[in-house]
Order: sequence, then C-alpha cells, then structure tokens
Amino acid sequence: MTERTEVPADESEIPVDPAHPLVAPGSYLLELIPIPVTDVDRAKQFYVEQCGFVADVDVSPAEGVRIVQLTPPGSYCSISLTTGLAQMAMEPGSQRGLHSS
Repeated sequence: MTERTEVPADESEIPVDPAHPLVAPGSYLLELIPIPVTDVDRAKQFYVEQCGFVADVDVSPAEGVRIVQLTPPGSYCSISLTTGLAQMAMEPGSQRGLHSS
C-alpha cells in the first residue's frame, strides 16, 4: 500500500521546510515539470530512494487519479508523476528538451 499525503485545507496547515530555499517575491521560476512514466510507484521509489528527492505530495483526489510531486534537495522546481489526468497524458519517456543551469 502506498502512503498517501493528506491535502491541507489551507496554507496554515503546510509545515515550513527549513531546508527549502526561499524564493524572492517577483522571481520567475520554473515550478513543476510533468514526467510521464509507466509505473508511478516504481518511479517514485527511484527518485526518492536513489536520487534523494523529497516526496511532497501523493494524493488520489478522484477515482483513477493520482498525483505525486517530488522535489530534488535544494531545488525550486519539482516534478510530477500523474495518472488519470487527460491533460497530463504523455507517452512515457517522451519529455524532452528541458535544460537548467
């Protein structure tokens, strides 16, 4: 069974992460990159256990829908692994052309 994260009711329920860098107001940052995968559980395990990403969110807000958000240590940008959302449907392994400095 996959451990699920409860969705906070509002911002006051979100704990402050002292390890997460502060973002200056007005900064224009890439915030979330969808990563198409065939197996969300296996991908989550890889990113968390092998790459050290933090599992921020793992929710199933509706039948057949799952959203997992993972953040690399010290990053402003997270990745999302999703199933059941037509607008996020991509062929697994098809994400290309992303660059960072």
